[in-house]
Amino acid sequence: MSNIKCNETQKEVTEMLMKLAEGWRQPPVLDVAEAAGVASTLLELYKVDEQLYLAWTVDILKEKAKYTQIIKVWDVLPASEIRKLAENLNILFGRYTLDTVNRCKHTSFEGYALKLFV
Repeated sequence: MSNIKCNETQKEVTEMLMKLAEGWRQPPVLDVAEAAGVASTLLELYKVDEQLYLAWTVDILKEKAKYTQIIKVWDVLPASEIRKLAENLNILFGRYTLDTVNRCKHTSFEGYALKLFV
């Protein structure tokens, strides 16, 4: 956020983060399918303004025997940098088991509680 110079853009990102934490979702505005691998299925991109996108994923936090979905915000970046982020995330997600990936993709609205990690 400190790299974003425009106060209006900072405010828009903050509002998006708050809405995400409350369960709001929008249809994807940019297809990351060009980035092969797991990142293409887990990475979400929401348009912030004419140049910037909020990049985030749902991840899993395991505490003792309990799994909790969390939102990880990776960056606010221009479209030109999305492929590089996706490639780096593929390396990270490449270590995930199929079970972990499926837990990240699972949507549950019962007892909805996501934690937001920025």
